[in-house]
Parts: sequence; structure tokens; C-alpha cells
Amino acid sequence: MLGKLKIFFFILLITGIGYGIYFLDGALPIGTGYSAKYICSQVFLAGRDPDLVFDQEVKPTHPLFRLVKISVDENKRQVTASAFGFWKTMTAVFRDECGCTLAVDTSREELLSQAKDIQPQKKERSDDVWPYGKKVDLTDLSDNIDQVKLKKAMEDAFKEPGPDTKRNTQAIVVVLGDQIIAEKYDEGFDENTPMLGWSMSKSVTNAFVGILVKEGILDIMQPAPVAAWNKKTDPRGKITLDMLLRMSSGLERNLWTF
Repeated sequence: MLGKLKIFFFILLITGIGYGIYFLDGALPIGTGYSAKYICSQVFLAGRDPDLVFDQEVKPTHPLFRLVKISVDENKRQVTASAFGFWKTMTAVFRDECGCTLAVDTSREELLSQAKDIQPQKKERSDDVWPYGKKVDLTDLSDNIDQVKLKKAMEDAFKEPGPDTKRNTQAIVVVLGDQIIAEKYDEGFDENTPMLGWSMSKSVTNAFVGILVKEGILDIMQPAPVAAWNKKTDPRGKITLDMLLRMSSGLERNLWTF
């Protein structure tokens, strides 16, 4: 009887270890990919310290991020992240005018070649008052604004509720109508610091696509112009821009998220 119990627990142990490896095999690419992309953007777009960002903003997101190691290559302008320093390695490459992109099913060289003909589109902002320029005038505010409550709300947004539930607020800009009525930035940030847009980027992308459709440059009902999907044997070639915009492309994704 004792021998059978030992065999049972041994099988249980092996099964648990096997499931753990299977789980990590699927989850870690999310962690390494997220880390590489996040750090790449913070370093090469915002000019921030990678170790500080990783310790304060990436690691607290999920316990598995503690298994991830990052490496920044200033010369190649890329960030590589891997679990335990060797497993599920992912690399994000910075390209002028394109930001940082994960090299998934492609190489750094291919990503660079895709962007070689892109011309800078930077435009100097005028000294007019926002939104027509970069100037912000906080002296001429409506009498209906409660300055005391507004100031308190701004200060409270930067206060941490506790050591384990940090907000990590980096910037706040309050807009009323077409006027900025308050702004506040954390140390190391200002109005010129690039920040990740997260899901707001989806709305902006949708608006840009709409402009291109209006100008007759894009047809969202046609296959998406993704070079990697152009092979006749690749079923992804039937995915349209409309499907991508609606998140109904049918592309397989890992539902386990951080």
C-alpha cells in the first residue's frame, strides 16, 4: 500500500512539474515581450533609466516578471528580454519615426529595411495657446472652477495609497472645453516626455485610419497591407483592416494576460 502511495505522489509531482513547464512556456513570451517593448520605448523614446523603469514599473505588474532579465543595446538601439536569462527571448527594435517594435516572425534587419524610406514628419509647434500651440495659460481661468478642489485633486492623484498599491502617476493634464486648466508632472517628466498611450492608442489609430479612408488611400474591406501575410499559402492574407480594427481577425492569441 505504501509503495502505491509513493508511486501516486511521484506521478502527481511529475504531472505538476509538467504542467508548470507547460504554463510557463505559454506565459513567459508575454512577459518577455512586454518587458522588451516597454523598456525599449522608455529608453529610446523617453530617455529614461532602464533599470529604474524595470524595477518600479514592470516587475510590480506580475510576479512572473521577476524571472525576466533585460539587456539594452545602445548601439543597435534594441532591448532583449528573456526568462532566467536564456528562455523565451524577445527583442524590441527602435526605429526612427516608428518607435519600438517587437521582432516577431521577423529579424531586426527586416524591420529596419521596412522603415528605411520613412521621412521625418516632425513639425514645430507654435507659441500660440493650446490647442493651437504649445503655450499653456493657467492665469485666465473661469470663475466656475473651484481652484482649491482642483489643486487637492491634483495632489491626491500623486499620493501613493500604500507601499503595495502604488498608482505611479507620471502626469496629469486637465482639459475643460478647449483649455488646459491644470497640469502636474512627476519627477523626471514634463510636457515633452513621450508616454505610452495604452488603449488610447487604439482610438487614435482608428481616427488615423478613418482619415486615410476618407482620402482614398485605404480600403478597410481589402486585405490588410501586411507584407508577412502576402504568401498564397498564408490564411492571414484574407484578414482585412476592418477585422483588425474590430479585433475580430481570428488570430490566435494567448488569453492568459498579466
